Formats: sequence, structure tokens, C-alpha cells
Amino acid sequence: TNAVSHGKEYAHQGVQNYVPGETPKTFHAYYQWVPFILFLQGVLFYFPHYLWKVFEDRKLDKVTKNLRGRTLSLEQRSKECDGLIKYIEETFHTHNFYAFKYFLCDFINLINVILQMYMVNRFLGGVFMAYGTDVLAWSEADPETRTDPLQEVFPRITKCEFMIYGHSGTIEKHDAMCLLALNIINEKIFIFMWFWFIILAVVTSLYMLYVIAVISIPSMRQYMLERNSKNLHSDSDMNILTDKAEMGDWFLIFLLSRNLDSVLFNDFIVRLANRLKNKA
Repeated sequence: TNAVSHGKEYAHQGVQNYVPGETPKTFHAYYQWVPFILFLQGVLFYFPHYLWKVFEDRKLDKVTKNLRGRTLSLEQRSKECDGLIKYIEETFHTHNFYAFKYFLCDFINLINVILQMYMVNRFLGGVFMAYGTDVLAWSEADPETRTDPLQEVFPRITKCEFMIYGHSGTIEKHDAMCLLALNIINEKIFIFMWFWFIILAVVTSLYMLYVIAVISIPSMRQYMLERNSKNLHSDSDMNILTDKAEMGDWFLIFLLSRNLDSVLFNDFIVRLANRLKNKA
């Protein structure tokens, strides 16, 4: 064993002679739980998607089942479009809760990322929050004096104690140096996870600001529909739709704009606007 002198002699980073009252003793007991934690994280990330599927209950598929993935004649297209407009008219102003559930799932995505960061931080003994910044600082430090933060969290070499029966039948304690090969993989997984969480948190936060803007600014909702319909209709038609529709109505129509071709969606907008104008 090659001992390196750095204040005290030690055989490997984090492994040295234990002096009661002077040197700290750190126990690492989470290695066996890493696969279970990763599985739990996967389930938690899938949960908002699954929740929305339960809330949505294939509503959009049922409404557009005869309009997607098919080549329709003009007569068939007109008939199916009339059926879709009739459904929108009959259920107008009843979709707010539908939209709320979608935005709730978006919000759960943000909470999910934040809670998982704290969960992993707790799991790793409070070192995860600064894990990525510590690694970046380590990469720029002097190679002669720097301490690898990856090996502090996931040591590759550690001191193990084995209890075995001796020749006299009594239990004897034996010390050994153990190679934890799996930690070479674990350290890469969690450093990637740190940067991925940061990216997810930033992107999801920006998306939530975008959602708030969509809810708060009618002109933004109108712009989003116009963009998806390729501006093939008159401005007055879209103005009527924006003025008459509540948030839930707009949300359902917006989903339709993403699932119908622009020509069909434009025809739908024009005819729906005329129906709403005649009702006024």
C-alpha cells in the first residue's frame, strides 16, 4: 500500500487510521438501495403523465377519431366537421376543469423535479445539492492538492470489517480494503442526474411562466391558435372565438389545432365562429 502524506498518512482518499476523538468515521450504507431509488424516481417522473391520461380519458381521441389519419371526401369532411362543431357547441363553457387538470399535471412536473432533488440529497447524506458545483470546482483545482468529490460521495476503495470465527471459536474482527466497483458507475449516474435536474428545473419553470402567460393574456391564446391554423381565416373569426371561449374551451380547441391538419382546422374555426356569432 502506498501511503501519501497530506497532514496525515493514508492509503487512499477517505481511508486512514481511525483515532478515536480525532478522525471522523463515515458509514456508507446506501449503495444497495441505489437501484430501488432509481426505479422510484422513474415511477415518480411517469406519474404526472399517467395522471393526465387518467384525467383525459381519451377525450381527444373520441372527438377526432373520424378526422385523423383518414383521407376524406369533401362531403365526409363537412359532415365530420359539423359533428365536431355540434359537440363543441353542446359542451361550450364546460371544459374549464379539463384544462385545470392539464395545468395541474404541468405544475406537478415542476414540484416533482424539486422534491426529487431534495429526496436524492437526503438519500446521499446532504451532499447532492452541491454535487455538480463541487465537481466543476474540482476539475479546475490543482491536481496535486485537490480532493475528488466523486470519491467522497461514492468511494471506490473503502475500509471493510469482517467478523469471522477464529481457531478458538471466538469471533475475530478482520480489517480489509474493499473495491466498490459499482460506485464507478454510480458516480457517473448521479453527476449526470444533477445536471439533468438543473436543466429540468429551469426548463419546467420557464414553461410554467409560459402557462401563466397563456392563462392571463387572451391575445397570446389567439396568437397560438392563429399559428396552428396557418392564418387561413379572417381575423374577425378568431376574435369572435377568443371573446366567446372560456379558458377550457380555448384549451380544447388548441388541442384540436395540434391534432387536425391546418385546412380542416381552418374550416372548423370559420364555421364555429359563424355559429357563435349567430348565437350572439
